[in-house]
Amino acid sequence: MLEACIWVILPHGHRGKGSRQTQSQTEPGHHRKRQEALRRATLPLRLRSHCVCSVGDFLFVMGGEEVKDGDEDGKKSVNVATSNQVWRYDPRFDHWKKMESMLERRAQFTCCVVEDVIYAIGGRHKRLDNNAQTSVASAEFYDMATGAWRRVPAMPRPLYGHASAVLDNAIYVSKEFLFWDPNGRTWEKRAPMSIARFGHRLATAHGYIYALLGMYEPFCDIEQYDSVSDHWTRLRPLLIGSFNYGMVTTSSGNLLVFGGRKWSDGQEVIVRSVLEYDTKKDRWREICQLPRPLTGTECTLLPLPD
Repeated sequence: MLEACIWVILPHGHRGKGSRQTQSQTEPGHHRKRQEALRRATLPLRLRSHCVCSVGDFLFVMGGEEVKDGDEDGKKSVNVATSNQVWRYDPRFDHWKKMESMLERRAQFTCCVVEDVIYAIGGRHKRLDNNAQTSVASAEFYDMATGAWRRVPAMPRPLYGHASAVLDNAIYVSKEFLFWDPNGRTWEKRAPMSIARFGHRLATAHGYIYALLGMYEPFCDIEQYDSVSDHWTRLRPLLIGSFNYGMVTTSSGNLLVFGGRKWSDGQEVIVRSVLEYDTKKDRWREICQLPRPLTGTECTLLPLPD
């Protein structure tokens, strides 16, 4: 499924019906012995609506909502707090380290990497004064040299539930489709997607940007963006009308989609499927099943030592 030295890392996921949320876990694509070793790599907190990326052979987990279980009068309750924490995983030592926190607490935001610089963009958090949810337009980047986060110009308006992709060292952000060049440091509008999406995914492959399903979309259409013509083209629909899935682009330029939720007989069910989209042939296929149903997953590729 993947090259021998590359494993798919899925930090955190929700189990199927009747089970508790799990802590951050790693799910390699193959090799049972390596799989058992990786399952010891667990974050000290449980997150949802967070972001992940890999830089310099490290895995970074940022922001999100920290989930804490409670019990009131025998009834289970869940306490959620928006986080600005950043954690780094070192696969050489199977070790998590807490890094410098982001300047702003963020959940349902997006992150991306341009020339080994991590950008965190938009999102939402609870106000400290009245506990109300508020969305933000701010953006920041992580300076590896100083180990500190620094602000960059904010987007034209607040966004959450959006997505981002990097093409030719420039950042593209949707729900609206915005373009940001780190050198020019200004946000510009580009042609919008033909489908309004929320909680969707963007990916880059072979010089194009691909937009995949978001939450509660009536159809399974995906789209391809050509930055030269500033135009979107609809492609072959997703095999399963799922959302809240994980996605990653392989080194070959194909897209892998992990788990998610879908509607079945009038109710939401969590799925175990792993789908592959061939971006050159515009073709979907199911390649395997996850060990368990999984949703709310964030994915990245991470080279691991032998």
